Amino acid sequence: MYCGCYKTAWYKAWQGMTSIDKTAGDVNDQWLVDVTVGCEQAVRKLWGMTDDEWKDQGHSNNGNAYPDLGCVRREVYPWNEWEPDRLDELPALNLMMAEVAPKLEVRAVELPALTGSGENATVMQLGVFAKEDIAPGEVVLSETSMLTANNKLQDALCDACSADLPELDSSEADQVCECPECQAVFCSEACLSRADATYHRATCGNDLDTLLRDVPPAEAADSLYSLLLMRAIAMADVQECHPLDLNEVRLIWGDFHNLPITSAHFTAPSLTHENLTDSDRFDEGHGKLPRTLPWSFEHNIRLPIQMLEKMEIDHFAEPNYDLWVFNTLFAKFRGTASARLSGQAGSGRRARGPEVSAVHPMWCLANHSCDPNGGAGAVEGEG
Repeated sequence: MYCGCYKTAWYKAWQGMTSIDKTAGDVNDQWLVDVTVGCEQAVRKLWGMTDDEWKDQGHSNNGNAYPDLGCVRREVYPWNEWEPDRLDELPALNLMMAEVAPKLEVRAVELPALTGSGENATVMQLGVFAKEDIAPGEVVLSETSMLTANNKLQDALCDACSADLPELDSSEADQVCECPECQAVFCSEACLSRADATYHRATCGNDLDTLLRDVPPAEAADSLYSLLLMRAIAMADVQECHPLDLNEVRLIWGDFHNLPITSAHFTAPSLTHENLTDSDRFDEGHGKLPRTLPWSFEHNIRLPIQMLEKMEIDHFAEPNYDLWVFNTLFAKFRGTASARLSGQAGSGRRARGPEVSAVHPMWCLANHSCDPNGGAGAVEGEG
């Protein structure tokens, strides 16, 4: 409820109230009542509905109008030991860059801060620069990532890199291969080998193929982010490491706020009947820290737990897969993942929303230019 997922919060509280054992006496769980009242008041305030309008279009008739996607804070949790100082990691970043873009290098750049906190405020960012001249049209960066996802169930896409598979009558069709255990299809033996070494053993035969596939266009982006999370979980499981320690995400910035969680910035919410009957006090419980990370019960709790269960990972016994880890990964994905439509260009089909997504850590550093300066470099778009 405090994250703004009012439809799920109301429904869960209603489920709790209707499941109370009436044979045990006249039981009225006031806490659950407070949740439903709080949700109703928040939605009324959101839509600006009067008492009469609410009576005419209350939850029973207008339940679909309850918002079910809220926001939480993007932050480096105090117990997060996997968030390195990226300025100290420049040597490691440049080793990674040299493998995929020999003519480029990563440097630290001092830029004006965009927070409005002061006229002369600056901030250190990472930027990608050319080490030597680059010819027009020259391919300067070629990076393959296993942290990919696609939300199409029947499209001909490589399970590993999500590249379009070649046509059956093409000369490249002979390179296509499949997993002998689950028939997952790969564009080449190289992709099959990389998949087996990085993630596929955690997903092979676990009935994950239909999860979040062929969703409505409005849900396409959220499904891709959740599928990226599923791939990250599988990669961490196979590689026996913490999800935040994967090479694909370890050095990615998640646009985290840098405010301390103190009483000056944060007011902890209190779930009391008095609190929830006053809309203004209800809003105060949200605190003063910025909330910019989309969050829902479905994509941040239910689906990740379902993924873990299908991979036979006990989420209660494995602290590596706690919910704060998923929040941190989503913050990184939503700031850096690239997306595209699947299928061949010029097919003439109508766009249905993003269908393929991937996280490329080196491409993240150069995904747009904030301050073009005649070819000297491009400041990263992720911050």
